[in-house]
Amino acid sequence: MGYLSTRALEGLKAYQYKATGYTMLDNLHRPFLDWAASKLPKWLAPNLITLTGTFALVASYLAAAYYAPDFDGDVPRWVPLFSAFAVVFYTILDCLDGKQARRTGTSSPLGQLFDHGCDALSVNLLLASIACSLSIGCGWAHALGNLGVRPTTGQQGVAADAAAWHAMHAVLRKCAIGQLKQLLHVQVQVGHGLV
Repeated sequence: MGYLSTRALEGLKAYQYKATGYTMLDNLHRPFLDWAASKLPKWLAPNLITLTGTFALVASYLAAAYYAPDFDGDVPRWVPLFSAFAVVFYTILDCLDGKQARRTGTSSPLGQLFDHGCDALSVNLLLASIACSLSIGCGWAHALGNLGVRPTTGQQGVAADAAAWHAMHAVLRKCAIGQLKQLLHVQVQVGHGLV
């Protein structure tokens, strides 16, 4: 017995990601990123691009953790430089993976989920690298800071995540069971900040 109905599975197959919210920086970087994406071999899997960028951040995190386990104190000069390189490298590869997927016709909901999962992991790795570079240490304040990283429409961190999680599962319920009433109820609650 599956978790999703046939209708929901058909919806997943037809799903297409549509990027929104372009900024002036996106328009500034797009020519370079388009050029870089055109130089990638077509056999290169987009998920491998995502994973390579994430591994760069993991490597910089491990170097920082090795030289400063509590993210406080002096580290060799190359550690913050390596962290800075890893951030730029990750950012470029994070932009290229989607372009490669669209270019090769291999974009999928699973690939998008993998990309966003690596992004979520990377936020914490980036914060730890910054903490190490600035010698501010890692304690309860750092852990709480990780929870409130993403401000969205006036909400912060955990509250925004909880609302998004609830709305996502309401959409899945609608796709799987066809209960439009439940979806509209959740949208009204989210819209009024009740969730």
